[in-house]
Amino acid sequence: MDVLSATRIDSVRERRAFVAREWHARTEGRFSAVPQAPEQRPNQIELPGLPARQWWDPASFPFVRDLEAASAEISREVSRLRDAGYLRPRPIASIPAAERFGDQLLIDGDEGGWEIFRLFYNGLWFEQSCALCPVTVAAVRAVPRLAGTVGISVLLGGTRVRPHCGLSNAKLRCHLGLSVPSGCGLRVGAETRTWEEGRCLIFDDSFEHSVWNDSDQPRYVLMLDVYHPTLDDADLEWIASRSEVPVCKRQSVCAKATWTR
Repeated sequence: MDVLSATRIDSVRERRAFVAREWHARTEGRFSAVPQAPEQRPNQIELPGLPARQWWDPASFPFVRDLEAASAEISREVSRLRDAGYLRPRPIASIPAAERFGDQLLIDGDEGGWEIFRLFYNGLWFEQSCALCPVTVAAVRAVPRLAGTVGISVLLGGTRVRPHCGLSNAKLRCHLGLSVPSGCGLRVGAETRTWEEGRCLIFDDSFEHSVWNDSDQPRYVLMLDVYHPTLDDADLEWIASRSEVPVCKRQSVCAKATWTR
């Protein structure tokens, strides 16, 4: 590990510790100090005491019913996007190692490819991308308490994504299956599940998780993050006041991003 990498890791650890201390002081008595599971390692913001489990019951989230009801229309829209030339990740083997960034760095080996066609990221809607899929955006905008990322995740056949942890335990991730060939899987913690077309999975991506597609066809899911259900509006304001909102500079679709608030 080089000196710059070590310095960055130390700064991240200090930031996490600082946020955790502030959070404990602000919420003392409201959240029990449940020990964190060893496989849960959020790498940016860690809030102590939040109820933690790898998989959550989709039926306990009211928005899931409406999202699943819209899945056929969303799937048709995604197919039109693909036919128009979008949602086609570059094969990882065609990208020189020095030019890989973001999610590409998580791909194991030189098989397959992975892309997230982002519609929303940390408070920003990517308006040029949203204009291409109005049905999907309308369904997502109806979901309360959006956080983190919303987008269409495309995993090419033959892709394996290394085990990794998400940024924060303050949010949960929902996947709506759109086109799911056989041979696909998602492991969170010690439990593996797979997607079903038209159905949602909800998991805590601050737990170590990995993904694969062993078929020869792409897998498509609609991905969205929502805040942890135990957090109230005051908690969200507190989190927002201590979070940075990065602006994407690597994709032209980010150029006309606008604030949601």
